[in-house]
Amino acid sequence: MITPSSIPRRSGDRVKTDRRDAQKLATLHAAGLLTPVHVPDPDYEAVRSLLRCRADLVDTLVRLKQRIRAFLQVRGFRYTTANPWTKAYYEWVCGVPMTEVDQITLHTYLNQLTIHEQEIRRLEQELAEKEAYKGTVRVMMAFRGISLVTALTLAFELGDLRRFSSASPLMAYLGLVPSEYSSGSRTQRGAITKTGNGQARKVLISASWKYAAQPKCGKVLRERQEGISAEVVAIAWKAQNRLYRRFHKLSRVKSRCVATTAVARELAGFIWAALKVEEPLIKTD
Repeated sequence: MITPSSIPRRSGDRVKTDRRDAQKLATLHAAGLLTPVHVPDPDYEAVRSLLRCRADLVDTLVRLKQRIRAFLQVRGFRYTTANPWTKAYYEWVCGVPMTEVDQITLHTYLNQLTIHEQEIRRLEQELAEKEAYKGTVRVMMAFRGISLVTALTLAFELGDLRRFSSASPLMAYLGLVPSEYSSGSRTQRGAITKTGNGQARKVLISASWKYAAQPKCGKVLRERQEGISAEVVAIAWKAQNRLYRRFHKLSRVKSRCVATTAVARELAGFIWAALKVEEPLIKTD
């Protein structure tokens, strides 16, 4: 299966017939200029839709929290503690003195917030029961910062990462490599390309923030690494040490966001290396 957008086209070609299309496709295929794509089966597509549904609910939840905080701030109520949305914050919100109409508005927002949180937890329970896909997901969860939902998102948005010949094409596919416009002796690089799957890139960058902290293997991470081969665990530990140094070296001269994006690019390479030593789980053929 070939995507139409990836087929090379000449700007002056104004004639299209089935015969000409067949000849062009045969010529391009013989020259190796066509890139095949994986068509997911119904079960694969169903899990991916469930993950995207959860991502949509999370986005809605974030917007609801922003509306509640804005609603309170407009009326002069500000929470001075650094960490909002804790149990203490909810108790403070419920105790804020307001008019009767404002109380109705606030409780409507809070009810919607509770409903979305319950739905997200329910979907996460459904995702945790997908036993048939736990092999590749468990390998990814051996890395710091990659929880169940993050691992599932990477697995079902990207498919089998071992289809890439090396880590570099994977980084480019995720849109984590710098854009470039160079000619002759002039070299100019810009922001990352942001091509490929945006959801996978988003969760990978989010996971990369964990590598700003000192390398360690806590209780939760040790539990996730149980049953994983020693080679994969060694790769995960090597990733922690290298990415920690990488983050703090870059953050001295760049913003923390830029440093995290660079860490995400290298983390994709470590994940690819770990999956190369394990049996494939999600097939692409």
